[in-house]
Amino acid sequence: GAVGLVMLIACANVANLLLARAAGREGEIAIRAALGAGRGRLVRQLVTESVLLSLLGAAAAVALAAWGVGRLAALAHDRIPRLDAVRLDGTVLLATVAVAVGTGLLFGLIPAAGTLHADLTHALKSGGRGGVSRTGTRRARALLVVSELALSVVLLAGAGLLMKSFARLARVEAGFRPAGVATFTLALPEARYRTPAEWRAFGATLLERMAGLPGVTSAATASGLPLSGASFALVFDIDGTPTDPARQAVAQVRAVSAGYFATMGVRLARGRALTDADRAGGAPVAVINETAARRYFAGENPIGRTVRFRYGSPLFGEVVGVVADVRQFTLAAEAEPEVFLASDQYPMPALSVVMRSTGDPAALLGAARARVRELDADLPLHAATTMDDLVSESLSQPRLYMLLLGTFAGVALLLAAVGVYGVLSYAVSGRTREIGLRMALGATRGDVLRLVARQGLALTAAGVGIGLLGAVWATRIMGSLLYGVSATDAPTFAGVGVLLAAVAAAACVVPARRAARVDPMVALRAE
Repeated sequence: GAVGLVMLIACANVANLLLARAAGREGEIAIRAALGAGRGRLVRQLVTESVLLSLLGAAAAVALAAWGVGRLAALAHDRIPRLDAVRLDGTVLLATVAVAVGTGLLFGLIPAAGTLHADLTHALKSGGRGGVSRTGTRRARALLVVSELALSVVLLAGAGLLMKSFARLARVEAGFRPAGVATFTLALPEARYRTPAEWRAFGATLLERMAGLPGVTSAATASGLPLSGASFALVFDIDGTPTDPARQAVAQVRAVSAGYFATMGVRLARGRALTDADRAGGAPVAVINETAARRYFAGENPIGRTVRFRYGSPLFGEVVGVVADVRQFTLAAEAEPEVFLASDQYPMPALSVVMRSTGDPAALLGAARARVRELDADLPLHAATTMDDLVSESLSQPRLYMLLLGTFAGVALLLAAVGVYGVLSYAVSGRTREIGLRMALGATRGDVLRLVARQGLALTAAGVGIGLLGAVWATRIMGSLLYGVSATDAPTFAGVGVLLAAVAAAACVVPARRAARVDPMVALRAE
């Protein structure tokens, strides 16, 4: 959608500039026709010029795209599927060049057609000088500028909403302290680790080795980490609470080791955390998060209650503590109910290791890989990273959307400013005699300045007004991309209107000052 809007804005700009060029060439076309050039020959000349302009623009764009695609792939290759495989191929290249040439032809020939159907006799009588703009041409150019401004407002509004959404998302509390934590994941192969007892023994030895690394203050394991996408949801019953078939209790289940909450920096709300005393053979225990406590134990104390999961093998635990909510899947998604079981009581064959360090956590990963190799030389590490990087990766997709739409909006803003500048510059050149006459009759430079500026600001006001109405409708399709921001956020829309008005006003300055410096005597002799 953004690409299409930028294309329309660019086409409107090209058409606007070519309308001005065509009006300036009426005298030339009239002389060529008077010397025997047929309309077909004139059309071929104008088509050749338009195609050449389009091809030059397409060639420059291909060079820019070759650089831009590489930058795009580097922005979020870890979070966008197959983004690293995106490249310029023949089909896309040919299609893009065809669109560029086609639009160049279309928007180049429309102004040319108007020139060919103009009153060539009048053009010859004017002495072969072009530049006399007809009322229809002036209206068409003004309409194109208003369209550019309106489309720019839509893009700027979308970019503004994404920027505001990203800023709020970046401030979301994840529920844990990622700084200083390194992590990696292991999957124990069934061929060598067949029983829960073997999983338990390997996990205990692994934790001992990780805790002994230089700089590590604490280490723990979990069957799934926050923001990793790991999901294992089960229906459960609460002892002493009647089962309601219409309202099943569902929670994400994690098996974590003692010290996990302290290592991750998860706040303990009430009760106690899991400890080394919660071992196999002892009474099964569980810790729930605040969302589970609110949803399934409303108005009651969950400590001491037992949760039993509907699972093939017995899976249950007495609630001994409540911890703060942690964002499990994305920062934008609210926390879901979670139940944490003691990994020594319910070991898993796949586990993630977290290590809190006093130094650079990324520097731990090499030493951790060496320690794992000592335990099992054939066991690879997966997703070896830091929790800071994991949080950053969770923001990569909204960051990519924001950067892309922001770039398109910036291009649109530049094109709109060029459009306003072009219209006013041409208007000033076509009204030189009128301005000179006004000044000869007593108009001051300030009067002329306001006259030209008023014309530009009128176009800007019309474009911004129409654009804001369009943005109210268009941005509604962005609802799924936004966090904490309404698709019709009034401050964002107001800011976009002010920004575009300021840029358009700046574009009016040069033509207005040029008009104010017109020498009345020179202007009156110009006829």
